Amino acid sequence: MNKLVFTLILFLITSIAQSQEIKKADLDIIRNYRTNKMGLLNRSTKDTLIPCKYDRLKISKNVNFAMVSKGNLYGAVDLKGNEILPLEYSSISDQGNFILVVSQVDLFGLYAITGDEIIPERYAYLGKVSEGKLRANEGGKAYYGQGIFSGESVEVTGGKWSFLDTNGRVISRLNLTYARDFKDGIASVYVGGKNDDWVYGGNWTYLKSNGTLIMNGVKDISRPIDGLFAATCNTPKGVKNEKKFLKNNEPPFDGVIDKKGQVVLPFQFSDVQIYSQDFIKCERQIKNKDGKEDYIIEIYNSEGKKIVENPIEEIKSHEKYVKIKSNGLWGIYTRKGREILPPEYDIIWEFNAFLNQKKTYLQVGKTENDQTKFGLFDWNGNNILPIAYDNIWNQSDYRGIILTKKGRNHSSYINWEKVLSMDCDTLFIANPKRVFKDTLFQVELANQSLIVDLKGQKLFDMPGTKIIHTTEILDNKQNVFVAVKEGKQGLIRMDKRILIPFKFDNIVSWTSLENNYDVLQYKYKKNLIEATYEGKKTVINSKGDILMPPVKGDFEISVDPYSWKINRLMISKVEDQWPNDRKYGGMDTLGNIITLPKWDALFFLPNNHYVAHSYSKEPRCGLFKNGQTNPEIEFEWFSIGSELNLQNITGNLYTDSIMFFKIKDQWFPFDVYASKLGTNHFDRIQDDDFYCDMSIVEVDGKKGIIDPKGNYLVQPLYEDLRNRAACVINSDYHTKNGQEYAAKLNGRWGGITTKGKKLTEFKFESPEAVWKSDGDFFKW
Repeated sequence: MNKLVFTLILFLITSIAQSQEIKKADLDIIRNYRTNKMGLLNRSTKDTLIPCKYDRLKISKNVNFAMVSKGNLYGAVDLKGNEILPLEYSSISDQGNFILVVSQVDLFGLYAITGDEIIPERYAYLGKVSEGKLRANEGGKAYYGQGIFSGESVEVTGGKWSFLDTNGRVISRLNLTYARDFKDGIASVYVGGKNDDWVYGGNWTYLKSNGTLIMNGVKDISRPIDGLFAATCNTPKGVKNEKKFLKNNEPPFDGVIDKKGQVVLPFQFSDVQIYSQDFIKCERQIKNKDGKEDYIIEIYNSEGKKIVENPIEEIKSHEKYVKIKSNGLWGIYTRKGREILPPEYDIIWEFNAFLNQKKTYLQVGKTENDQTKFGLFDWNGNNILPIAYDNIWNQSDYRGIILTKKGRNHSSYINWEKVLSMDCDTLFIANPKRVFKDTLFQVELANQSLIVDLKGQKLFDMPGTKIIHTTEILDNKQNVFVAVKEGKQGLIRMDKRILIPFKFDNIVSWTSLENNYDVLQYKYKKNLIEATYEGKKTVINSKGDILMPPVKGDFEISVDPYSWKINRLMISKVEDQWPNDRKYGGMDTLGNIITLPKWDALFFLPNNHYVAHSYSKEPRCGLFKNGQTNPEIEFEWFSIGSELNLQNITGNLYTDSIMFFKIKDQWFPFDVYASKLGTNHFDRIQDDDFYCDMSIVEVDGKKGIIDPKGNYLVQPLYEDLRNRAACVINSDYHTKNGQEYAAKLNGRWGGITTKGKKLTEFKFESPEAVWKSDGDFFKW
């Protein structure tokens, strides 16, 4: 009974231990930004697993140890920081349950994650662990990337090669000049010859996992595909299926062999490429009728059967299929050799038909009497649409396809159900979903536009009128179009009611709502329209009333980023004589002019004021109230604090917003909400964009800190002030005790809080020394 209880307790302890196993998602690599050292944190428990004392740290793939470095030396620790391998290696690599190292004299060795030595550091190179084996080179030179690296060398020259297992035992004692990793139980190796910058003078062969060779006498060999290898060997012409390779007969030929060394395809080809065991491309050299050398392409399977009887002129390989050209025509095969479409078509390409672009089809074309007709097939070779159309193309939003027949007859298919067929010039889906509830088609016929539904019923038909585009501008939730009639543009509704008369050269509406910025643009501009009238640009409302005197040159309306909440717009134009000299003005959404476009810079404030600046006029800057011509405050320059910036794209402003006005060479804070100029003034603003709601300012050569309203947080007493990385090390890390600023007093540095409280004595030589004296960084 006691034994049973003990067993149950042991089982529970083991289960709890397993349930508390650390997962990679629970681990955070952290950095102490004062010392620039790295460590490891358990995200779930907030425990520091490895203290911040390493220059680099990388967790292994199996999450069973970490590779670390100090300077140019590397080692390994477990996930509690206990040393596995000391910091004495020039490189280290994660090999699953093993650690590959390189000593400081560039010799490779292998260790278990327990730290036990498996292969001593004696090899010029050790490859990565592949199928339980490693390539090993003695006496050569390896060129590899030092540090925490992948274990792959760039190049290894000279020396002799062998293979070792993960117990360090040699499994091949052959005199190998070069070796590749094992794959599918086979490794390709080079025997004889030399390996300087490349291998030459010997032969390729295959090595089994037990260390024995499969064959010899092969000049070159590929990596295995479906258990087959493309190889190059010297063999006389006409020899078929010869299993013993003959040497010293030129030129060498390509063939295919299997893992046992049996010849699958004879060595009589100039080039072989294996896609699969059922699809092998073979290129053969022949003499044409003129006696000149030529090449032909043939397709075989592993049984030596020719897949395509006709001669092949070209092959284009894709990830999932192969296109072949035979007798000038194209066909489609899978990479496994299954025929999808025989080589009977002039054109074949993939076709994305619908919104679900993962489902594709094959568009094919056949040409007769210089006329190409198109059709569609699925990937099983089934004919979806007959080869009878002049063109097939998909809608821009992939909601259907358009078929052109006899030049004019356009038909639209939605989910392969024929819903519309009309004799017209063009046909396309007319509207974004956000404008029209149902799918409608715009049909163009001669000089007239029609709007029809899925059944072809006409919803809009106005003779002599062509729709340019559907607009986002709405009138009582009616569908509205910008249209042209007799060369002039206007705005019309679906019920043919004319909203804006046809008298404008051009009407610009806002149809793009791709992001929040565009939504805000639309929100405040939907009742205002840019238009061109008699060659000049102006602003009109949705009734066609001209709100602003027409001007020459470029003209734009945009949302001022500081006025999104107060319904005011920025207008700008480019002067005729200075094409790059843009001038700015303002207006409200009803079209009332706040100020004409005459300023080089303009910013709206939330208190019905605006700040304007001109390079050529005096005063250069001024604070104006809407509609007034004289400034309430004149100043030489201004700076916008970051607290005036938008908190987010929805248009919410910070509650505390500030600008700085420079008046008679002194800077004054201006509260933009209270329209109040501060009494404190400064010679210089060091941080006018307000890091962490604070700015360093200078008065009479001394520095202090102010808040966004211009009030002093720290009086100007110090010779210098520095904020450490803008208060925040990054989004997650802060100092332990709020020591954000270093201050200089009487030539020495000390630490202070943002309220001016002294944290350290003024005894340090630099601000960096102040911050290094602080505690470790921690994660919130």
